[in-house]
Amino acid sequence: MAEKKPRKKHKKKNYMLRFGIILGICLAIAGVTHLPYFNVEGIAVMGNQEITDKEIVKLSGIETGKSIFDVHPLIVSHKIKKNLYIESVKVHRKLPKDVEITIVEKRAVAQIKKDDKYVVIDVDGTVIEVSEEKRKATSIGNVTVKSAPKNELVQVKEKETLQ
Repeated sequence: MAEKKPRKKHKKKNYMLRFGIILGICLAIAGVTHLPYFNVEGIAVMGNQEITDKEIVKLSGIETGKSIFDVHPLIVSHKIKKNLYIESVKVHRKLPKDVEITIVEKRAVAQIKKDDKYVVIDVDGTVIEVSEEKRKATSIGNVTVKSAPKNELVQVKEKETLQ
């Protein structure tokens, strides 16, 4: 008669228990990160000169009293960059309660009068804003503006004069 081979014992895998443990850990982490201890209390803005701290905080969408873990640096920097005077933004969460925003602004180099408004441009000739008020920038005369779409190069008739 042939010998019977001993059967291998299979360990019972308890997937539901593992799922429950992982779910419990995730819920615990979510609970801890939303404790009042981690609520934003201070928002520091640095590097800005033209744009006020208040305006930058408003653009960021960060609110005091909300969890610091709800502040996503990449999303916040994209929101702030909607202002054309902003060249770059760095957002850092300073645990447990503070957020630091560092700004590099574009410099308004010149302005050209178009009708009753002023077209403000940066060093590359990109339109930063079209303003009804004169800005702190060099005024360029004898130049006729054809078009001045925001965040694009200004189009003028006298290109040599502008350069």
